[in-house]
Amino acid sequence: MESFLFPGIPRMRHAVLICACMTLLSHQACLADSLDDSDIATLRSFVAEALEANPSVRAATAEVDASAAMASAAARSFENPELSIEYEDAEARLRLIGVDQTLDIAGKRRARAVAAKERMVVAEAHLDRVRRAFLRQLLSDLAAHSGLVRRDALADARVGTMAQLTEFSRQRHAAGDVSLLELNLAVLASAEAGFYKADSLVQLAEVRERLRARVAPSQRESTWPVFGESLPALPRDAVNGYPLSDLPDVRVASARVRAAEAALRLMRRDRVPDPIIGLVAGREEGEDVFGVSLSVPIPILNSRSHEVTASSADLVVAQQELDRVRLQARARLGMALQRFSAVSTAWAAWRGVEQVDLESNAALLESLWSAGELGTAEYLVHLEEVLEVNSKALELLQKSWDAWFEYLAASGRIEMWLTLGTLQ
Repeated sequence: MESFLFPGIPRMRHAVLICACMTLLSHQACLADSLDDSDIATLRSFVAEALEANPSVRAATAEVDASAAMASAAARSFENPELSIEYEDAEARLRLIGVDQTLDIAGKRRARAVAAKERMVVAEAHLDRVRRAFLRQLLSDLAAHSGLVRRDALADARVGTMAQLTEFSRQRHAAGDVSLLELNLAVLASAEAGFYKADSLVQLAEVRERLRARVAPSQRESTWPVFGESLPALPRDAVNGYPLSDLPDVRVASARVRAAEAALRLMRRDRVPDPIIGLVAGREEGEDVFGVSLSVPIPILNSRSHEVTASSADLVVAQQELDRVRLQARARLGMALQRFSAVSTAWAAWRGVEQVDLESNAALLESLWSAGELGTAEYLVHLEEVLEVNSKALELLQKSWDAWFEYLAASGRIEMWLTLGTLQ
């Protein structure tokens, strides 16, 4: 049986072309509709493997190891004693051996140990920030990939439908049933569908390139997780339930303030001269010799006051940076909440709209066209509108997932969500 809309094209084939364009955003999408426990477990395993292979995460981990080693070294940083031997073979033979030891009377060793420990805390907070930033980008790109795969399928269906329309319009134009203007409109619509397909391929290639740079080499594209249409719900404590002090950026800034404070204490202690005590023993002219010496550097030429001033300024800079980061984190969280609430509400409204039966809609267009109530140009306008709405819905879904991951990053809950699969 032939189609009334496209004579010469079997109705079944025509329905497949039309419905393929429409059903991609229907409630019975072919991709996963939501993330259940098994999906979360798969996603968690995928992310863990990608984290382990990421060079930035590895570099930050090495920085933590290095700072931990330096902290251990600083805790044992006693001044080494100095050994001196003196021998003189003259009229009065002299043989002496001595030991000099610098005394830490200002607590410099302890101050160095505290400063090194604070630097290690900075490195640990930086590692946490690198990990979470990586997770945010990885999950966002995975969601973008899921959406762009859908968009590319829509583009394929659009190209096929417009090609069929153009071919039929050529036939009808040759028979005198379609004007040259309507034929040109069909040709332009087919060209636009090709542009849409090319743009879809470019965007898909870009997100795949980003993902291949982030995932482990062993993680093939077929194993990349897919995000469906059901969005997670905001937790009850979405606004005030998570302290900003636990966010990675705030933790890094806070650790740098404590490190600057420790560096200032160390610099002040460095201004105190370390006395050197010495013991010497030996023989001179056949008699035993024993002596004690004490020397103290005099801080006249360099009192290190400028270094203390510079350290004080560094502390002020770190404190101001902490205030800036706190304000930025609060603003980011508020904006992320507003953004996710807006796009998720719009997506819920779209999913709540009673979906029109697509085959019935196609049949209605056929009957209207065959009855002369709908011209080819009008049909093309309606078809383009339906395709555009579905394309916008795909973009909204992608933006909704991106907004969700931005909220997780702004609230510091990415790892919690990956662990639990939900936020209470």
